Amino acid sequence: MAYEQVRLVCAAVSGDIYLARVNTGGIMSTSSRRVITTEVVRAMIEWMLANGKRQVTLYPGGTEEEHTLYYTDDPEKKKKIEAILNDEL
Repeated sequence: MAYEQVRLVCAAVSGDIYLARVNTGGIMSTSSRRVITTEVVRAMIEWMLANGKRQVTLYPGGTEEEHTLYYTDDPEKKKKIEAILNDEL
């Protein structure tokens, strides 16, 4: 794959992250793609650890809408975060 034609793409139906060629219309190629969801998540965690980050706030698409990712290796914090995300508190 030529790098200038390759993009990270999140599939709308499956939710998988692909490394794929994208045509001029912005459509992902079905013949030249590879699922790399696990590798992307692993790289993000490794990046957070290497840079001393416990949280990262992103503004997707240049919007003002804030999205935050958190990392913890503490089992108790993990339980609390899961409870908050599942509205159990």
